[in-house]
Amino acid sequence: MTEPARITRLEIEGFRVIDRLALDLRPMNVLIGENGSGKSTVLEALEILRKAATMTGEQFVSELYALHGGGQMFRSAGTGVGPRLRLAIRVDRGGAGKDYTYELVLEKQNAGWIRVTEERLEIAPQPGHKVGLKVIERVADRAQVFNQQARSLEPVKVADHTVLLSALGAAPGDVLNEALPILRALLGAVRIYPPFETNPAWARRPGEPPSTLRAGVIIRPAHTVERGGANLPNAYQALRNRGNVVWDRVLTTLKLGIGDELEDITIDPDPGGGQVALSLTFRGIGRIPAFALSDGQLSYLTLVAIAELEADVPGLVGMDEPDLHLHPAMIGRVVGLSEAMSLTRTVVITTHSDRLLDALSHPADDVILFEKAAGFRALAFRPDPVQLRYWLETYAGLGSARAEGYGRVIFTRPAAAGGT
Repeated sequence: MTEPARITRLEIEGFRVIDRLALDLRPMNVLIGENGSGKSTVLEALEILRKAATMTGEQFVSELYALHGGGQMFRSAGTGVGPRLRLAIRVDRGGAGKDYTYELVLEKQNAGWIRVTEERLEIAPQPGHKVGLKVIERVADRAQVFNQQARSLEPVKVADHTVLLSALGAAPGDVLNEALPILRALLGAVRIYPPFETNPAWARRPGEPPSTLRAGVIIRPAHTVERGGANLPNAYQALRNRGNVVWDRVLTTLKLGIGDELEDITIDPDPGGGQVALSLTFRGIGRIPAFALSDGQLSYLTLVAIAELEADVPGLVGMDEPDLHLHPAMIGRVVGLSEAMSLTRTVVITTHSDRLLDALSHPADDVILFEKAAGFRALAFRPDPVQLRYWLETYAGLGSARAEGYGRVIFTRPAAAGGT
């Protein structure tokens, strides 16, 4: 079986609390640490890279202002780092060879405007070669792209908002280099899930719309779970349509977290037409609609749908505090789902739960501790294997040892060489 393509390294500079950070990503990555230490910033950086690969330049920059804070994204606080934001990844293509590195640099101008100033895409050196092949080389308003057919670098016009990764080859058949659509597809498959909004009807303010997880949705195909679980009924209909083998597995997984009393999931048509809603049927109780389910039940339903629909798609899945709303006994189920998904996708989880660390199969490889240094700088560390083995002789798991205050003697290795 060919190994899937993966993002194996992420570098961030000048973004929010992060001065300079490099993370070597494993198939499974759990980021833990105090509030404001940079964990969610990692997920946001991955989301920005997804948008850079899938949106036009104007739309991309517009999203930076509307959803990411515009100039407020850039690291400041007198650290000596200028108004420059750099994101870079390394992609291991598994059995396909030709590993890639991609870099995007944004700058904040004096008036607060954001422009794209640097962009690079390089293919790793092939056997017998000492240097890699530059596919994109862009600095300011000068750019070159390697034309695979002509086997030469060609100049390309760029504007301040141009992102060449998404702009090149936008028209069918217009592909200068095969690396461009491959990298676009991999980054385009990145899925970042913030904490699930599950607020019940009684907790909402007057006039506040219901949580998307509790509401009916328009009937349409579902290939993934949308952010916020806005298409959860459609996602479960898609899973049911995959046949009895898949559906039986889904029900078994749900019973492990929700209870053996669960008999079935139904997708009910709205009497008004055009929409469907989710219901769970329990033995001895009957049917309970989504709007009446507990926060934990809704969260677990969403996690199971994500794990099933994302399992066979290459790319990366990031989840911000997926254990939120869940009973501690269910956290092991979250880890099991995530580790199964990491067989084909890179998984990045942020958490405050030491119990989640205890449930991991390979804590020494998978956990990264984030800390705030002076000046609100983010630092990231991995466990020292020797120290971890020593403390696990006394404690049930890494999370238990950390909860007792031994994190500083266990997490001593930088998350990546030269990363902080």
